Amino acid sequence: MNTIKSNLVDACIVVTITLAMLAGLEIAARLVKQVRDIMYPSNVASPENAILHKQIWGKQHQIDAAGESAMHVTYVEFREKPYASTTLNIDSEGRRWVPGSCEKNDAFTVFTFGGSTMYGAGVPDQYTIPAYFAELLNREGRCIKVVNYGSGWWQSSQSLIQLIEVLKKGIRPQLVIFYDGINEVNAVAYGGTPGGIDPEAEAALKRALDSDNRSVWNSIAQHSLIVRALTRRLFPGHQKTAHNEYSVPEADRLGYASALVNVYATNVRTVDALAREYGFAAYFFLQPCPMIARKNNSVLEEAVFRERAKNRKWEADFFRLSYSIFRRNPYLASNAKYHDISGIFDGMTAELFQDSEHLLPEGNRIVAERIAQEIVRHLPAI
Repeated sequence: MNTIKSNLVDACIVVTITLAMLAGLEIAARLVKQVRDIMYPSNVASPENAILHKQIWGKQHQIDAAGESAMHVTYVEFREKPYASTTLNIDSEGRRWVPGSCEKNDAFTVFTFGGSTMYGAGVPDQYTIPAYFAELLNREGRCIKVVNYGSGWWQSSQSLIQLIEVLKKGIRPQLVIFYDGINEVNAVAYGGTPGGIDPEAEAALKRALDSDNRSVWNSIAQHSLIVRALTRRLFPGHQKTAHNEYSVPEADRLGYASALVNVYATNVRTVDALAREYGFAAYFFLQPCPMIARKNNSVLEEAVFRERAKNRKWEADFFRLSYSIFRRNPYLASNAKYHDISGIFDGMTAELFQDSEHLLPEGNRIVAERIAQEIVRHLPAI
């Protein structure tokens, strides 16, 4: 009995010492971060931050976005968790708030789908594509409800599944909009398979995004500087930065590009079939990709693209190849509701790009106006 008691005491001492050491390491890590932030402010760490901090809302939005996280969702795998802040707000179903949307029961309903570009990564609620879209459509007295189903890393496959899940609940939109392209290519460009989950997102899921039986430990993991530092050290290949040196083998690029476009075209065909069955209109837009746009870029925009290309010099050509195959796909080319707007910024001089994938508010406004031009005939009369 004394031996057992002695062993228990020893075990308690070991556990206490271990927890104290971990707490000390966490405190030390936070002190190191504070010193680093003073010595190396985030606003000079990258051209992306320099662009963001030029915006009057930039620093506040950066603070708000730092509190954002994701949750596991059946079938689509993941989307943003409910969240409230000054510039970024997400409802109980993981959908970004759309200012200007008409919320009356008899509103004409539009669903918008896409990745982080449709979701509005990097800009406040009122500057997302769906927000500008809602403002434009409701400006003349219409009652148009715009629902933002965009989500970080999502491809058209996840958007299609999300649409099916909503239809299963008996909810019927009058119009759906798909805005895709970059994430279809990115999944392959970072080592994934055509139509598969983006490797970045897959890695995040493996690090436990949100699981009912591990929620406490996940919360600790998401907020612990030690865990995040170890993750970056142990899994550097999963960090989407210029230091990720993965390259699609040159001999495989045409095959991969053709495959990812075929997956996308199949998804478009499926949405078209759902539209006929359920009585809504469906439009599809091939989005602009900043790194291959023929715009007159600013000094900071050029710096963004140079930074990404440091270890990925092949990537822009892979995007050009993939986009050329999007344009030549027979089903897409013959689809009157499929629109290639990838060249929408060609020749422009204004600073429109936030980074190599996302747009500043003015870029989002231009895209929203272009989409509105195409779908206006499906809207109710004023």
